[in-house]
Amino acid sequence: MPDPYVPPEPVPPEAQPETTVLYDHENRIRAIEGQPPLSIGEFLTKATQNPAPQPSSKPARAKK
Repeated sequence: MPDPYVPPEPVPPEAQPETTVLYDHENRIRAIEGQPPLSIGEFLTKATQNPAPQPSSKPARAKK
């Protein structure tokens, strides 16, 4: 008897407003550099694979 469960189709990622601003900026830079624009899916994949570096949690030392 076959398994009746069929997994649902994956939901495509939705862009948040701040992500849309970064997406537009990236494509402007690519246009200046003569590169083809990215689709929103390509941009989201690229952005999630290379997350921005996080600042250190160490408190800054005071300069004397």
